[in-house]
Amino acid sequence: MTSNLNAAPFEAELELIDRRRDALAILSSFFQLEKVSVRPSFTRFFPLPSKSFNHDNEADQPPTPSCEILGTGPSNGRACFDPLRPLQEELSSSLDLGTATALAPLCLPLGLPQGYTHARVLVERFKNSAVRSMAFSSFENDLTPVFNRIRHAREKVVLAEWCADYAQIITSIMTTRN
Repeated sequence: MTSNLNAAPFEAELELIDRRRDALAILSSFFQLEKVSVRPSFTRFFPLPSKSFNHDNEADQPPTPSCEILGTGPSNGRACFDPLRPLQEELSSSLDLGTATALAPLCLPLGLPQGYTHARVLVERFKNSAVRSMAFSSFENDLTPVFNRIRHAREKVVLAEWCADYAQIITSIMTTRN
C-alpha cells in the first residue's frame, strides 16, 4: 500500500527533534550542580511549531524568523523569536567569555549563526561597563576574538556599529556629568 503523504515534513520534524536533543544536552551540561536552580525552562529555547504536517496541505503560516545578532527583530518590523533570550540573565551575570564559549555550541542546534553567544556577552560587558563607569572592553583583547567568531560581514557591521554607538552615547553622558 502506498501513501500519499509527503515524507519531507516528517524528515524536517525529525531534524528538529535531533537539534532540540543536541541543545538540551548542551544546556543540561552547562546548568548542572549549583546552576540547576537558575536553569531556564527548556521550552523557552524553541519556537512553537508554525507548520501543519497534515497531508491535506492546509495553509502553512510562515515561520517566525530568529532575531538578529543583538537579539532584536528584523528591520521590516516583523516579530522575531530569540532563542538566546532565556540565557539573558546568565549572560549578563557572568560577563566572561568562558560562559560564551561553553554555550557557543548552542548556536547550531538553535539555528543561529556562529558567534551569537559571544556577541551577546560582549554587549552585556559594554552595558556593565557603562553602569559601573568602567573602561570599555579593549579592541584587541575583547572585541577582536568575538568578531573573529562571527562569519557574516553584515553581522560584524551590526555589532561594531552598536559597540561604537553605545560607547559614544555613554561617553557623552559621562562627560556631561563631570
